[in-house]
Amino acid sequence: MNRHPAVDRIAGIFSDHPLALNTVHFHSPEGEPLAALLRALTEIAGPRLHAIQLNLVWPPPEALREHRETFPSVALVLQIGRTAIAEVEGSPEILVRRLADYAGLADAILLDPSGGRGIPFDTETADTFLEAIAAAFPWLGLGVAGGLGPETLDLVAPLAGRFPGLSIDAEGRLRDAGDQLVPAHAAEYVRRALAILGPAAGGR
Repeated sequence: MNRHPAVDRIAGIFSDHPLALNTVHFHSPEGEPLAALLRALTEIAGPRLHAIQLNLVWPPPEALREHRETFPSVALVLQIGRTAIAEVEGSPEILVRRLADYAGLADAILLDPSGGRGIPFDTETADTFLEAIAAAFPWLGLGVAGGLGPETLDLVAPLAGRFPGLSIDAEGRLRDAGDQLVPAHAAEYVRRALAILGPAAGGR
C-alpha cells in the first residue's frame, strides 16, 4: 500500500508552502455515513488541509452540503471516473444535468476514467466533456487525469489552450512495477507540464 499513508500521519505530511494545494483523496465503501467521515477526516488532517478529492461515484449532495457549512474553507473536488461516466450513459448532456445537484457544493471536478491505473488518456472525449461542463458551470475548476506521465503529456496540450486554468493529475505512470514513486519521473513530469500549461500552472 505505497500510496496510502497512515491516517494519523496526514497532518504531518502537509506543507505550508504557499504553492502547495494540500489535498486528501478520499474513498469509502457505500453505506458509510459520509458526512461524519468527512468531518473526522478534516479534523485529523489539520489546519493545512486545503481540499478533499471525493473519489466516490456521485456522493450524496446533502453530505457535501453539511461539510461545506461546517468547513467552508476546505474545497471539494468531485472525481468523475469510469463508473460515474457509465451511470450517465457516457453523455456530456446527462452528466451536466447530474452535476447540477452539486452546484455550490463542489469547487472543481476531475475527469478521471483511469482511477490511477494508467489507462490511456482520450483527448477527444475529455474535450467533449470539459466543453459541456465549462459551458454549464463556468465557475467550476476543471481537471483531467488518466494515463498521464512524462511521455504522454502531449495529449493534454490541445486542452490547455481551450480551457485556461486546466489542472492535470498523474499517478500510475509516475511509479515503477513495484508501485514505488520514481522521483525522476515525477520531476520530468512537472518540467514538461510547466512547459505545456505555462507559469500559471505552478500550483497544480
